[in-house]
Amino acid sequence: MESTKGKVYYVCFYAEKETADRIISYPSVWSKIDYVASVIKECGYDVELVSEAASVKGLFRGYKKQIDEQEWVKYFTSRHYNNNLLNKLSTFSQWCKVLVYLLLHVKREDKLLVYHSIYNLKWLSVYHDLFGKKFSIEIEDVFSALNNRAKHFEKQEWDLFAKASTCICVNDLIAQKLDQKQPKIISYGSYLLPEYHKTPREKTIRLVYAGVIEQERNAAFLAVQSMRYLPENYELNILGFGNDRDIHALKECIKETGRNIKYWGRMEGLAYYSFLQNCDIGLSTHMYDPGNMASADNTFPSKVLVYLSNGLCVVAQRLACLEQSSVSNAICYYDEPKPQKVAEAISSVDLSVDSREKIRELAIAFQRDIQKWLDGKGSTKRQFGK
Repeated sequence: MESTKGKVYYVCFYAEKETADRIISYPSVWSKIDYVASVIKECGYDVELVSEAASVKGLFRGYKKQIDEQEWVKYFTSRHYNNNLLNKLSTFSQWCKVLVYLLLHVKREDKLLVYHSIYNLKWLSVYHDLFGKKFSIEIEDVFSALNNRAKHFEKQEWDLFAKASTCICVNDLIAQKLDQKQPKIISYGSYLLPEYHKTPREKTIRLVYAGVIEQERNAAFLAVQSMRYLPENYELNILGFGNDRDIHALKECIKETGRNIKYWGRMEGLAYYSFLQNCDIGLSTHMYDPGNMASADNTFPSKVLVYLSNGLCVVAQRLACLEQSSVSNAICYYDEPKPQKVAEAISSVDLSVDSREKIRELAIAFQRDIQKWLDGKGSTKRQFGK
C-alpha cells in the first residue's frame, strides 16, 4: 500500500547486485543512496529509485521492481553500441526517457530528489526551465572543482544548484556558497551505526587505512611511511583496492619500511566492520597541496564517517571541509602531508573519545531536517559546522 503522504522520486546512478555488471554503476554511491532512501521511509514517505544508469554492453531491458512496501526501483531500457555517434544518440534517448517518466509520474504532492551528476545538467534544466517543475538536489561532489577536464562545467553546475528548491550538501563549505535563502541540509555521508563488538587490548595500538590504493594522492603510502616514526607497539593494517601496479608498489613500500604492517586486501560487509572495530585509529591520509586543495573543499572523505561509526578515533590532514564540519572535534589533525607530522598526530590521539555518539547526533539531526523538507517546512535554521 502506497503512503498517503506522497512519494519521493530519487534519480540516481543506482544498481543492485543483479544489475551491477550490466549497467553503468558506481558502487561507492550505493550506501549513501540506500541510507537517504531509508531515512525518507522512516519519515513516512514512499521512495522510488529512478536509475538513470545505462547499459554497458548491448541491450539492457528495463523494468520496475518493488523492494518493500515503501520502496521501488525503476530501470530504463538502454543499449550500448560500438559506435560513438550511436552512443551519443543513446545517451540523448536515456535523458528523454528519464524526463518523460518524471513528467508523467511525479504528482503535485510528490518530491523529486536528484543525485547530482554532470550527466543531469541538460535534462534537469529542461525539466525546471521549460516545464516549470521543482526539484531538490543532492550534492556529493562539485565535479568542476575535481579536475581540469570538468572545469568548463563550473557555471552550469552552480546555475543548476541555484534552481533547486532544497540542496542536500555533502559539506558545510558548499552550503555556504549557495544562496542564503535556499533551504539546505547537511549530510556528510551515511550515519548508520553497525553493531559494535570491540575486543579490548592492553598494549598494541592498531592503526587502519581503508580505501583506494593509488599513487596520485598516495594515502596508503603516506600511512606506511609514517610507521617509521612510531614506537614498536603500533601496528598498521591496510584494507583496500587498486590496480596491480599500485598494489605491487604498496607491498614494496611495506617491505622497505620493515615495520609491523600488513596489507589485507579488500573487505566488505560484516567482516569489514568487525575488522575496523578491532582497530583503534583510522587514517584518512590522502595528500593535498595547494594544487588540489579545491577538490577537497567540494567533497567529504567518506572514510572519516565509516571510521567514526565503527568507534575509531580519526587522524586526517587539516582540511577546511573537515574543520568546518560537525565532526571536527572528533578528528586529530596534522598540518602537512609528511610522515613525521602524521606520526605526531597519531601519537597525540585520545583513545577514550566516544566517536559513535557524534554519529548518533548527526543521524537525529539529518532525519529531523529530511522530515521538515518532506513536510514542506524547509530545513532547520542552524549554523553550519555545529
